[in-house]
Amino acid sequence: MIEELSEDQFNEYERGYVLVVSPFCYTCQIAERFVYEASKVCGIADSVYKINLQLTKHVAEKEQIMSVPTLLYKDGEHREKLVTMKSVANVVQWMSERKGEY
Repeated sequence: MIEELSEDQFNEYERGYVLVVSPFCYTCQIAERFVYEASKVCGIADSVYKINLQLTKHVAEKEQIMSVPTLLYKDGEHREKLVTMKSVANVVQWMSERKGEY
């Protein structure tokens, strides 16, 4: 569904969305479906990736990720986070608010 980035790829990725997940987290699996569907609706599916928190502890520290799932919007040094993903519509709205910046 959503392509996974390594820690090095994440550090090089300048602008777009990264879903921070844990492979054993059921809520993360649901959030991944929401984010995938929302990215298709917003027309940005090629700009959405995921990262496995279990394999990238330094990213969690650097980005101050306190829980999973977390949807991170990166734009250079600017960061925004969505932690509560209630529905596809909720994610679409959040992404749409940032799409103008994209």
